[in-house]
Amino acid sequence: MTWEEYEKKFPENMLYWNDEFYSDLGDLLDASESGGFDVPDYVFGTYRDYLRLDAERHIAELIDEFDCDGVYFDDAGVKEFVEFANAWNKKYEEYCFRPDTSIVVLVPEVCRKRDHDD
Repeated sequence: MTWEEYEKKFPENMLYWNDEFYSDLGDLLDASESGGFDVPDYVFGTYRDYLRLDAERHIAELIDEFDCDGVYFDDAGVKEFVEFANAWNKKYEEYCFRPDTSIVVLVPEVCRKRDHDD
């Protein structure tokens, strides 16, 4: 996929190369200059991994962890906790980026050429 296609399909996602994340192509080029490595022919795209409360999973884990036979939360309590978690997620949700090696982003030739002309 070209750099332009990546920007359009995954706006504001980071790039990943050699165990490092880069905010954009310019960041990668700056890092190659200051870090002394050649601009690669390609980098990998990333995906967003959202940090969210999962109320139903949390309740199930509590029940499993305490191993109390016959102890369950009533439906109204579960519903209230799920509603709270959903509202909290909307307000405070965060994400981080993870590398996605199935997304290969070609670094524009002009950027690679610039690296070799120096």
